[in-house]
Amino acid sequence: MYHNAENLYTLNAATATTDSIALATYRQVINLLSKEKNYNEILTDSYLKCGILSMSGNAYEEALGYFHMAVKTAKQGYHLSDTLLFKPYLYIGSIYYSLNNLDSAVFYYTSADAISNKYAALNESERLYNKFGALYYETGDYKKSILYFKKALSIVEAGKPVNIFFIVNYSNNIAAALLKLQDYKSAIKIFNTLLPYHIAEDELYYNMGNTYIEAGNYEEGLKFLRRIGQMDQEKFNGMTNVFMLLKQYDSAQFYLTKAKNTIFKEKKFTSKINYGVTLKYSGDLKVVAGKTLAAIQDYQHSIINLNPAFTDTTVTSNPSSFLGLQNFALLFDVLVAKGAAFGNIENQHPNQHYLLQSLNAYASALSLAKHVE
Repeated sequence: MYHNAENLYTLNAATATTDSIALATYRQVINLLSKEKNYNEILTDSYLKCGILSMSGNAYEEALGYFHMAVKTAKQGYHLSDTLLFKPYLYIGSIYYSLNNLDSAVFYYTSADAISNKYAALNESERLYNKFGALYYETGDYKKSILYFKKALSIVEAGKPVNIFFIVNYSNNIAAALLKLQDYKSAIKIFNTLLPYHIAEDELYYNMGNTYIEAGNYEEGLKFLRRIGQMDQEKFNGMTNVFMLLKQYDSAQFYLTKAKNTIFKEKKFTSKINYGVTLKYSGDLKVVAGKTLAAIQDYQHSIINLNPAFTDTTVTSNPSSFLGLQNFALLFDVLVAKGAAFGNIENQHPNQHYLLQSLNAYASALSLAKHVE
């Protein structure tokens, strides 16, 4: 039964149907071995594969349950190697990362790293280092993210045969971090070496577009953003930003509407971070249109999406403390924008209340900056 599931799982031309049958078969294996209290490698792997298949169907809560059971089983089987814990830890961390629960993500990545350090050349260790790089990238520690991306890249480059897909992916990540460090020349140089491979092109176009935009070459940036085929949320957010920078606000509003429509159409799969960016730009455009109070509402909801620990929709409320990791750069920008918006209202209608709210938002941004330091 287990071998039947494995054959389906490893099919080169797997479909939703074959994955569904594989999942059902692994579940049968789990039921059989669990009744016998046979905590062996097959039971652990069956839980792991059920989790991976559930992830592929975007059933993240279900996948988490399977991965946690894989961990529990590996620990219950006293004779089992702790190497069996590596992949469940890695995948649990990945799910928490995708859910923007960064503290939980780093806990499980660190647990996986402890296993990886104990055993040389553990399969998928390069994925772990790439995940660590992505984590530090999201929290604004770009130099540290580059160290991890390079570590992941070195493992892949040493493999035989060399996996070009991962080389492109990890190199792209390194260049994206260089962009954040404002080393535009080095970033563009790496991106240009990756274009001929025609791999992960949307991510590459997105990063190249942003690099040119940050460097002030808006026309070239737009050219690459327009070439994005599938990443609609990132594409429309990026184009909204460019047209705001160009002060072409009608065009910016046009693409913001497209970004919002993409969210409502694909709500289940929308990244909270991307949604937070969309809300930030929505607020920015409302400020330009003189709708400052409405803009502050957008900024408040953006903060909630970027900071999972903060849920207060009251616009006079700001995060007062920051535990663990945060999406530093984005969250900082939104808090500053909120402070500026309250400041604009106070300038037009002098009132101590608006001044106080402006100062509170700025104080929250400063608190975040100190936390990251």
